[in-house]
Amino acid sequence: MLFAALTGLGIFYLSPVVAQGNTDKLTKADSSMVVDSTRGIINEGNLVTYAINLTKTTHIISPENILYIDISSPEVDGELSEKNICELKPKSGAFKEGQNFQVTIVTEAFIAVYKLVCHADDAPGNSIVISIDQDKAFQTNSYNKVGKQEFYRLSMMALNKRRRIFNIHSKEYGMEMWVNNIFVVGDFLLFDLTAKNKTKMGYNVEAIRFQLRDKNNVNAHVSQEIELQPLHHFYNVDNTVITGKWRNFFIFRKFTYPGEKVFHIELTEKQVSGRRVEVDIDYNQVLHSDYLL
Repeated sequence: MLFAALTGLGIFYLSPVVAQGNTDKLTKADSSMVVDSTRGIINEGNLVTYAINLTKTTHIISPENILYIDISSPEVDGELSEKNICELKPKSGAFKEGQNFQVTIVTEAFIAVYKLVCHADDAPGNSIVISIDQDKAFQTNSYNKVGKQEFYRLSMMALNKRRRIFNIHSKEYGMEMWVNNIFVVGDFLLFDLTAKNKTKMGYNVEAIRFQLRDKNNVNAHVSQEIELQPLHHFYNVDNTVITGKWRNFFIFRKFTYPGEKVFHIELTEKQVSGRRVEVDIDYNQVLHSDYLL
């Protein structure tokens, strides 16, 4: 059974449980559940096993958005209630005590495969919520991909770094904006940005835009602005009101641009006469970015 969803984040940790009456068999499987990611092999020797309830819904929570799910039996109902949450429930009367089926979860970053063993309502240790441990899944994320979970981890690392850039900043209409750091992460650039509202009026953010534009003012007919979209941002920009400091992280696929252009960042306000604050980054400053270690 196969159903799909286009590419949410909920993280819980729940260790695999051992169902009563199957202790020897399941314990053996649990003891060798790390997937051989170097060879890409998932088999009975490393298959993670959970005991689930025959009559209740089991939720599987992924740290990444789920691309699709494969269920080995058509006698199991499944759906994606959220982009990262899968709900499974065996059909009434379809399974007997101790029977099992397999479920495969596929994201951009990993593939996780589980054996789910069905047990009665009163069986101790039945799992209702299963959280995917990404470290025990088969990794598919390559050098040129960064998933949401990995981006959040990188952002937290960047948050703990001291500010090293002090010459990219601007002040307009009681607003300030500056770049704290620029980091190289594999084939990506991570920008650490702060805005500060020094007025008593809240700054209702309309949008933050990123462009490659000409460094000098030229005739509009020959000027070219190239809009760039970040792959991920840490905090949501929509409906944000800045009353003090606002810090955010944005990651882009690595890009280059000539010396006559700048990387332009513009923060605008939701008002008819809205304030805006903007900074320009020369390519030479990008070239001096630090590795995020």
